[in-house]
Amino acid sequence: MKKKSASAVVNYLFPPVDNLWKGLIFIASGIIIAILESNIWLFLLLLLLSLFDFASDIVKISKFLSQIRYLKSRKEFDSILEDFESAKDYMDGQLRIGNKYIFGKKSGSLVSYDDIKKIHHFSRKKYGYRKKRFIEVFTLEGEKIKLSKVNDTNEAIKQSEIVLGIVKELAPKAEVSI
Repeated sequence: MKKKSASAVVNYLFPPVDNLWKGLIFIASGIIIAILESNIWLFLLLLLLSLFDFASDIVKISKFLSQIRYLKSRKEFDSILEDFESAKDYMDGQLRIGNKYIFGKKSGSLVSYDDIKKIHHFSRKKYGYRKKRFIEVFTLEGEKIKLSKVNDTNEAIKQSEIVLGIVKELAPKAEVSI
């Protein structure tokens, strides 16, 4: 049963690989151009562009895997699994709130309530894209973690205010901006 729970946590927290498909398309198009046009320089240029896209995803995945190895080596991993199983979903399933930890799907990380210095929610609009609402945590170690990213709707605003209210109760030392 522990292996199923551990795999459920790992599958939930595995960070999204946003640029992986775009990088694979660059590589595939570079191979096609290299074969059809016999232009190795264009292939190398597309390969370089794909490596830049892969870099951010590779960093996310390596940080995630090292975090999982670290958590498995600690004695409290069983309590993390129990907390994950009893956690409730918020923000369209992008955030799970347990009794001791917050599990953020966007960042692929979990944060203990004792480690939270500040938490807030905000929205951001990028040109040409829909407006997004984020819940962001600042830890005592100075790390900034975006826990969730959803479309900015009235329901998302209500959910984020509920989440911050729950965190305010569970982490009384944290600065909660509502």
